[in-house]
Amino acid sequence: MNDFTLVFINAVCYLILFYWYFHKVKVLNVGVMLLALWAISALGSILYEPVNFIGHNHKITLLPYIYLFIMNIIMFSPILLFRNEFINAIKINLWVYKYLCIFVSLICILPLCENVLYAFSHMSQSGIEQLQQLMNDRYEDSQLAFSYMSRPALICKRLLGFIGINVCSLLLVLFPIVFSIRKHRWLFIGVIMANANFMIEGFNVFARFIIAIHLIMLIFIFVLVYRYYIIELRRKIIRYSVLIIGVITFLFLIITLSRMNNREERTQTSITIYAYIGQYLSEGMGNFNANMWPVKKHTGIDRFKHAVLKKVSPQETERDRDQESFYLGYFSGAFYTAIGDYYRAYGGYVTALIVILSSLLFIQFFKRHRTISMSGIMLFVLYARMPLLGFLYNTYAVGTDEFLGSLLLIPIVYYFERSNKVRQIKALR
Repeated sequence: MNDFTLVFINAVCYLILFYWYFHKVKVLNVGVMLLALWAISALGSILYEPVNFIGHNHKITLLPYIYLFIMNIIMFSPILLFRNEFINAIKINLWVYKYLCIFVSLICILPLCENVLYAFSHMSQSGIEQLQQLMNDRYEDSQLAFSYMSRPALICKRLLGFIGINVCSLLLVLFPIVFSIRKHRWLFIGVIMANANFMIEGFNVFARFIIAIHLIMLIFIFVLVYRYYIIELRRKIIRYSVLIIGVITFLFLIITLSRMNNREERTQTSITIYAYIGQYLSEGMGNFNANMWPVKKHTGIDRFKHAVLKKVSPQETERDRDQESFYLGYFSGAFYTAIGDYYRAYGGYVTALIVILSSLLFIQFFKRHRTISMSGIMLFVLYARMPLLGFLYNTYAVGTDEFLGSLLLIPIVYYFERSNKVRQIKALR
């Protein structure tokens, strides 16, 4: 079979999996959203692979697709078995929730102000050539990415990074359920500001993944708890979401055009915008199949662990990436899916063992219950982000601070939930 036939069969498998699950549950839940993302990515590869401007080191074959599909199903299992439509109540400690909102609202003020000022200044004063130069500088040395921020703002940014996109998104989505927006207007604005800071920061440093991750997590958490909103509020959120997604799409396109022009300038090749967007959405599975699978060299340590041990520093340069790629035999800066990141480190057998054991563990954590606590939702979202963005890469390889912060924050929230000051919020339908 030729490459295109195998890519097509792979896409059909993910589409069938999505259709089977949706037909089984007959409701929009978190499992449906997860499988929809993977089906879209797989279908996108049908259009992307024929115009793949980077190419592969080897031919696409059947066995890597089979392995990846099986590993993904195992990784998806805790999410698919969760069935959030059967959860009838959420338990929240109002004191913890309120002070988490206050904390993120306060620490976001300084970095948000500097991010907004920088965004306006470089958008109003920079043409496309200046944007390309900023992009070149960032890729050459990522230390320059946040050079526009003051030291106090960087400290606040780091603190907000430990709280992370997951928790800030959760605070925002839960707010209309927990508090009256009219009575707590300023606190609600503060939580919005904390979330907006991540988006503007992503725009300022040309990091599309920050914008994409935040948008996906917001939608995912809303799908998780939408049954707790009154119908009128659901409709308002959907209306406003169309506008917000439009703005985010505009920012995404600006970054994409800048990065595309940057690549064209560096490689002296012409790239269509469709091929460049398709690369971001759909390259992971093909790269795993034709670049990662045939390689016998494994690093022995995954990139998340690298980041924790500071062996791969946040100040990684383009030269560092090129040296790593030369050693491994493939370009290390591309997407290889979340499974691929572990395969890169440990090979197929150890990766399978890690995926199976972690899935079994989280299936036990997320056994179907009628009630879930806020700490339970935080743990669920922490795990879910891996498969949700797994068609790209291991999301926590570049979100180490957030992962470690969540491991510290979740037990604290759980401890306070054991007190009597817990409010139980019931689903409306």
